[in-house]
Amino acid sequence: MTNLQKIAYNNFILKYRQGEFLKKIVKTQRRRVAEMSAGQGKSGLSKQELKGFKEILLAQKKQLEGALHQSEVSGRDQHGDAGDHGNSEQLVALTVREQRRKREELTMVIGALERIEKGTYGQCQSNEDCEENGMIASERLKAMPTAIFCVACMAEREAKLKNK
Repeated sequence: MTNLQKIAYNNFILKYRQGEFLKKIVKTQRRRVAEMSAGQGKSGLSKQELKGFKEILLAQKKQLEGALHQSEVSGRDQHGDAGDHGNSEQLVALTVREQRRKREELTMVIGALERIEKGTYGQCQSNEDCEENGMIASERLKAMPTAIFCVACMAEREAKLKNK
């Protein structure tokens, strides 16, 4: 065998081995993707993670409903004399703001629970091209389970609002 033939043969063997190696890599990657996606919904979160978020959201819902009920009951029971009238108006205004904030928060919690049921929990609600592939990071959801935008889209929205 001449040197040229040896080089050609070695190149052929090398390319063959590289091809086999690439096939193994592709096969391994496909298996890993299948393993990762097993037990995950459209949101990219595992069933266990979704269950955990649902429990957190249900606890928040219960707490908010209880707080709203308590503030409504205590608001009805306020009696006082004429001297307390000025303070009572401020207290009523503060209570109304607090109730509004809790109602808004409750609405967000209910929306998150509905997204879990629909299988869209964890998906960024931005209509624009999402830098994070349309998914909200699990870390963000742990910090704010009612989040509807990924960090990048939320920062972009805040920047637009700030510039207006």
